[in-house]
Amino acid sequence: MQQVNYGYLLGGLLTLILGSAIAHEEGFLREARNLLIEPAFCLMLLLGVWSLKGEKKWYIAGGIIVGTAIIFSTINMFWDVYALRLLNMGIVLAFCLASTGIASRNLLQVGQVDVNKIIGAICVYLLLGVTWAFFISSSTSLCQAHSRVCPPQI
Repeated sequence: MQQVNYGYLLGGLLTLILGSAIAHEEGFLREARNLLIEPAFCLMLLLGVWSLKGEKKWYIAGGIIVGTAIIFSTINMFWDVYALRLLNMGIVLAFCLASTGIASRNLLQVGQVDVNKIIGAICVYLLLGVTWAFFISSSTSLCQAHSRVCPPQI
């Protein structure tokens, strides 16, 4: 069984979580944050989590998903299309859930508990939290966009 080092994934997760919070506090535009932080998050998950599968076909499939999300995010920055934003949010949410599943499956393999497995458990916990935060943020954004597109009928 290969030894997986979760330290890099933990460092990347903490950097992106703190970077996102700093970008929000400094007042970066939502589009700029989505164009920079969302692709960086997806690429970090691709390199840190999807490489755990060990098969090249899964790594390539994850790369295609990340590439699609980046393309949709870039297009959506220039043309604010509700359906495209919904599709992009669904792709990124599915990618986050799949990444959490891959990391937890790799973590729960039979073996002795060591510091690396504890760091891996922290990474899975952070991935669950980031996925939940992304889901809440996406649903709030979609509700606000829907209320602008389809105002309530009185």
